[in-house]
Amino acid sequence: ILTLYSLRNRYRLPLQRLFRDQPGLASHWYAMQSFTTLPVQGWLMGNARAHYRDMPDAYQVVSPGTVSAGYFDITYLDPENERVYKQKLNGAIRRICKTIQWDRPRNPKSIAVITRRWFPISAVYRALYPYLETLTGDYELTLIHLGKMNPTIDTSLFSSVRVFPGLRNVRQLSAEQRSVILDQDWTVAFFPDVGMDVETIYLGNCRLAPIQVMGYGHPASMHGGQIDYFIAGEDSEIPGRAEQYFSERLVLLPGMGMIPVWPKVPIAGQLRHDTKRVLINCPWTLMKMNADLIGLLSEIIDESSQPVLFRFFTEIDPADRWGRPVYRQDIAELLGEANFELHGLMSYRNFLMEMAKGDLSIVPYPFGGFNTVIDSLYVGLPTVTREGTHGYNRFPAALLRKSGLGELVTYDRKGFKEK
Repeated sequence: ILTLYSLRNRYRLPLQRLFRDQPGLASHWYAMQSFTTLPVQGWLMGNARAHYRDMPDAYQVVSPGTVSAGYFDITYLDPENERVYKQKLNGAIRRICKTIQWDRPRNPKSIAVITRRWFPISAVYRALYPYLETLTGDYELTLIHLGKMNPTIDTSLFSSVRVFPGLRNVRQLSAEQRSVILDQDWTVAFFPDVGMDVETIYLGNCRLAPIQVMGYGHPASMHGGQIDYFIAGEDSEIPGRAEQYFSERLVLLPGMGMIPVWPKVPIAGQLRHDTKRVLINCPWTLMKMNADLIGLLSEIIDESSQPVLFRFFTEIDPADRWGRPVYRQDIAELLGEANFELHGLMSYRNFLMEMAKGDLSIVPYPFGGFNTVIDSLYVGLPTVTREGTHGYNRFPAALLRKSGLGELVTYDRKGFKEK
């Protein structure tokens, strides 16, 4: 029966009843609903929010997928319900986590950096590399690479590299996994991007070091994990909202808490392939799209004095024979088939070359983008953003002000559309 139901169903199953009968199987089904659809239709957005809002107390962690269920998605879909949802999910993870104990004395100069994304074109790497670089020489940095090692990983800052195999058995770590994280001398465990990968969520609910810190790689609080401090920026956060938005102690550095790193890809001038319309770049991953945002684009089409073409640069795989046509149909129903392009995965250089053909870029809302602005400015395009109250929708405004382009910052939906 469960296979018949997804977030695309108009009928919503009574979740509590399902979990009463078979909580393990129901938990697996519940977790697999995470972003199985693109919530650009209002009713789909409502289904997705209700799905997370109604997470049953009987939810169980039975697989890697059930560890990450909705942790990443909730920030995009329903940030105001994020704290309650993550508290439930973290509680379910900690119920099955084995307590990690260490006996070895700690070296105050030893820091572990725990991530899968320390490679040059990663948004995590680009924003946080300059900070870690300042630690070299004074501290011993160990990279704990999550999952299979690959040649693109930059190990230049680290005195040693250890590979933590991908999470499989959620109830008991393997001997190899335990050897990577136990009997170490780290005083600090730094998680650049909790939420980007399942292992970061799992280990973020464990105590690997006396002091545990997270950064802006994924700019959202754990809301109840085992992280002590969140390193953020004075230009990105509102101190008065710290207790509301973070369970960790907020540490505000001067600036944005991330350092802009310009691309190193030479891009020649690009010829426009459409000279009759205004080409508007939307360099958004799929999860950044939502019903209100696509609805706003529909209004722009109706109200603009000139024809426009929205160019979506997503990370959708062109070979996805199942999801891609459905996503295209959902968008087409709102914008019209002739008014948008849906670009899939491409190389970073090709992405920048395509971006350079546009007239301007739009930063999504509520979840904005840091490198979205950098990439757009790099190819010479103005970038319009809407500033909010969370770090992730304040980064773009801070970048534009520092670039002398504060007039491109707006503060509400009406102003955003008009700009």
